[in-house]
Amino acid sequence: KARKFDTRWVQNFIPEMFQGEMSNLTTCRHCGYQSRRPSKFYELALQVKGMKSLDDSLHSLLKFEELTGSNQYLCSECQCKRDAECGTKLMRLPPVLNIQLIRFYYDREENRKRKVMDNFGVPVKLDMTKFVEHNESKENVYVLTAILYHHGTSANVGHYVIDTLEDYHLGKDWWHIDDQKVSCLGPDICSPIKKKVGVTKDADAEMSADDGKRTRKRTRKTRKQQSRKKESLRDDEVEEIQGKNLKFSRNAYMLVYVREDFLITDGVQPSKPLESLVKMNNKSFNEKCRDYTEKLKKLQDELDRRKSVVTKMMEVAEASPCTARRSRGRARILNRNWLKEFVTGASHCSASDSKQEKKERKVDIDLTKPNTEVPCPQVRDLNPGDLKQECDSLLCEHSKLCPQKRNRMKRISEEGWQIARKEMVDRGWLSDNYQPPSDADSCKLCCEKLRHRLEEKAEEEKKYKDLQELLKENPAEGGVWISRNWLKHWKIYVSAKRKAKMGASISYSSEELYDKEGFKIEVPQDITRDIQCKHGRLQVMKNTRRLISTDAWKLLIKYYRGLPFEGNARPCKLCQEDQDSSRRDKNQRRKRLRQEEKEVQELYRYVKGRKRFPDVCPPKVGRYAVVPLEWAKEWGNYLTSLAVDLKPPQLSATSLLCSEHQRPLYLLKPTNIDPHGIPVNMVAVIPLEEYEILSSNFGEMGPRVEVEFTGAKEWSEMHCETNLKFCEHCAEVRMKVEESEKLVYKNEEITVVVLETETPIPDDAAKPTVASLLKRKRPKRQRKSRQQKNQILTVLASSDDRVNLLKLKIFEFIDVSPAQQKLFYHRKELSNPGEKLSEAKVEAGSTLYLKIDRNVSASEYSFATGLPEEVHRGIEIGFQGSILACDTFNV
Repeated sequence: KARKFDTRWVQNFIPEMFQGEMSNLTTCRHCGYQSRRPSKFYELALQVKGMKSLDDSLHSLLKFEELTGSNQYLCSECQCKRDAECGTKLMRLPPVLNIQLIRFYYDREENRKRKVMDNFGVPVKLDMTKFVEHNESKENVYVLTAILYHHGTSANVGHYVIDTLEDYHLGKDWWHIDDQKVSCLGPDICSPIKKKVGVTKDADAEMSADDGKRTRKRTRKTRKQQSRKKESLRDDEVEEIQGKNLKFSRNAYMLVYVREDFLITDGVQPSKPLESLVKMNNKSFNEKCRDYTEKLKKLQDELDRRKSVVTKMMEVAEASPCTARRSRGRARILNRNWLKEFVTGASHCSASDSKQEKKERKVDIDLTKPNTEVPCPQVRDLNPGDLKQECDSLLCEHSKLCPQKRNRMKRISEEGWQIARKEMVDRGWLSDNYQPPSDADSCKLCCEKLRHRLEEKAEEEKKYKDLQELLKENPAEGGVWISRNWLKHWKIYVSAKRKAKMGASISYSSEELYDKEGFKIEVPQDITRDIQCKHGRLQVMKNTRRLISTDAWKLLIKYYRGLPFEGNARPCKLCQEDQDSSRRDKNQRRKRLRQEEKEVQELYRYVKGRKRFPDVCPPKVGRYAVVPLEWAKEWGNYLTSLAVDLKPPQLSATSLLCSEHQRPLYLLKPTNIDPHGIPVNMVAVIPLEEYEILSSNFGEMGPRVEVEFTGAKEWSEMHCETNLKFCEHCAEVRMKVEESEKLVYKNEEITVVVLETETPIPDDAAKPTVASLLKRKRPKRQRKSRQQKNQILTVLASSDDRVNLLKLKIFEFIDVSPAQQKLFYHRKELSNPGEKLSEAKVEAGSTLYLKIDRNVSASEYSFATGLPEEVHRGIEIGFQGSILACDTFNV
């Protein structure tokens, strides 16, 4: 918003008022070269611990430090390390100088923050002329205008108060502000505190809030000795205050100084239009406050008068139960809410009032706003409402008192009603000839209906409790079978009815009930539907039914229907025969599958993971058949499950053949022996006898792949020949497609192993062998090595990332400059920083080896190689497109 103003000072107001300049200076003692690093500040942070006054803290801040020994300075002129001295100098001070006193520090021994409680002297006038380097022959005398205190011995909690100067030029007073409490300290901030100098509040009497507890184990003698020492300390400090004009405090936290020449206004007064506007607003505000006070007093008088009337009425208003029969017909029935509003004097809001009318009745006054309208609290706000309308709401359809609305009625005596009636007639709130209904005007017909309803409800409650007791019994003889699922839903339904205060009736209500998730709660009308078979007889499954007593059945059958299956009833014979036959079929099928598993043991080992191809050792010499492992896993699921629909498809090896020539795409050798070899866990090699059994059971589709192994027991000397000729052309196409797919990835893990400079790169740097892939895991009980030999990093990278970006990612894990990093992949160094990982053939999950060259300087490395065009032009990528970009930012 400051940019909309034409004046320049509005935009630079805060820097010109509060910003100062300082310079960090380092001077070489050998050649005298000075290195300056200017900086700006809005406040000065000064030490308190070990300092007596603000003068000592400023000298400590500007004190020069010697750089010698191992801490020598690298001089750019001498091109070597030299003894030097460094320090801070103040170049320019702002008109308003903010000083923060470092009261809090971290205690490493106790592992917590602590507060410095040293007594610290703050001068009322501060001469900064001697501390500024370029003074420009003008005095920098500052006047203390505000002090912020932190009361409390803990660094975690405390209470903040402030002392502020009202007007220095006019010689006004100091004011102490503590939340809502404001007190005057007088024109001199030092003299009123002579009696309690040193601690604004006794620090030993404050509760330590480090752990929310305070240690109170000091004896009276120890406290007296400490108090005497403090009294003597305060006397010394009083003398020092009188001599140096200092304000001492243990809780001063922040100081605000204003330059003395900046405070002198030369008697500048506000303009006449502004002065007249202030007077006019003050006059309007005072008139509103006066009107509000008068109206509030008028309302209070009316409330006092109402209170006396209500007190007199309540003495005779209550109709006691002892005299209720004798005074029947003489007591009056009033609306309970209306009577409450009449007694308390609250504003009435009837059901017909809108939300806006209810909102207008509330009085919300904020006198801090300049244009606040103060509403007048009228006496009409005490009107409890229309009594006739409220009493008519208690009547039934027969124009009598409704017994169902008895919780809204209040019975008072005739004498109490006459007192209330006189008050309302005098106020004009009630007509003179209106009489509320008496207690003899109750509707007999409605009372009789209510009595019958309550009796039915009590009877239903009794039946429900009896049924609950009957359901807990386990009949030894006789009884009737009912559905267990129906009984569960019925209990849920009755429990929901009790929560909805609809009673505990056994019958099914026409009202709909819903659970917490919004689903409708229903109870089937047929009790025995779930235990009937398709032939209309008792089911065979016993876990679907429950036996209850005959008395409980008689209670339930009055409200629900169902066939009475007695406890000695036998299950359906037809269903029993079907169940026995299905059980026999499952047993026979289970035996047949176990027999098939024994006949095809070699393939079962592949399914269970006990055997892999190509393994470390090749199969025995002989002829075998090749089965895809995907089909073998479906066959394994078929063995473990008794479901008929899980039967695997026909035996086929088409996934291992090319679609064009129907020839093998892989050689049955490991990939480290032949690049066209088959990956691990892709096929299973089984004897021809087992293959014949599988083809007879499930059928065969497509050409069969057979292989014959001859030679020695090592893969390097083993010869294998297949019945189908290997398709070299299609295999080359397959390898190219697989390699291109491996070189396209995003945010995948790449392992980086940090090696020593003398350590050679391992032989398996390019690809792991089959033996290392199939190596068994270390047992759990085996201890890990105490110290890992090489550091291993896991970096997320993409195929489009360049080598320099990968080195920067490694730099985030270890403190090694990218210029000192040497990455190796396949025993080849990735020396081109602009080369992409896909161009270097680095696949996802690969292992790179890193060697650190400490002889290379970090400045020799070029980060710009291979980076986007914006980096070459000097634009920071993080700020691209914003005003903070270095090519678009203009002040």
